[in-house]
Amino acid sequence: MKQVTLNAELRTSSGKGYCRKIRAKGLVPGVIYGKGMENKHILLDNKDINNILTKSGMNVIIDLKLKELENLLVMVQNLQKDVFYKNILHIDFHKISLEEKVTAAVPIILSGTPQGVKEGGILDHVLWELEIEALPLAIPENIEADVSKLKIDESIRIKDLNIPEGVNVNLPPNEIVAIVHPPRVEEEKPAEVVGVETPKEPEVITAKKESSSKE
Repeated sequence: MKQVTLNAELRTSSGKGYCRKIRAKGLVPGVIYGKGMENKHILLDNKDINNILTKSGMNVIIDLKLKELENLLVMVQNLQKDVFYKNILHIDFHKISLEEKVTAAVPIILSGTPQGVKEGGILDHVLWELEIEALPLAIPENIEADVSKLKIDESIRIKDLNIPEGVNVNLPPNEIVAIVHPPRVEEEKPAEVVGVETPKEPEVITAKKESSSKE
């Protein structure tokens, strides 16, 4: 996994009003926590952290440079984004050691066109992330699954993936990653009957009797 450098500074204030003000200035509030340290509240440049996550992914190892403290190695633990504009609202980091294993979610990328799809089948990408445990530098950017040989009703499972050495998977080996379903069969609509009229009920005519009453 890549290792990059990011500048940050400590913040002494908090609260919704304060966070709104700093976001308006292009900054992101965050927090660092980890074994053997107190939580540290920090500020980051929005563009810097966005560029890092876009280029290197969520599992990037960050060498966080703080003026007030010694550098810390961290990874992203949690990320809050604005629903509409996708801006980062808050970010949580956890302090790591390169000698201690961490848990991470690694994207699964499918490659190739399945044989079953060429025959009319439908590829279903079931599992998009793989939860793994490994040393930080051993975390892969992604796991690739070649689906080109899959026929209709065939699947790739976790046990079929090429997992790098030193990486432990925290999911059942038989869990399906991708499967090719048979082509969809459209239900036949009942044929319309043309030219046959629905028989009408006979009209009943009731004759009115003349009134025999006199004025």
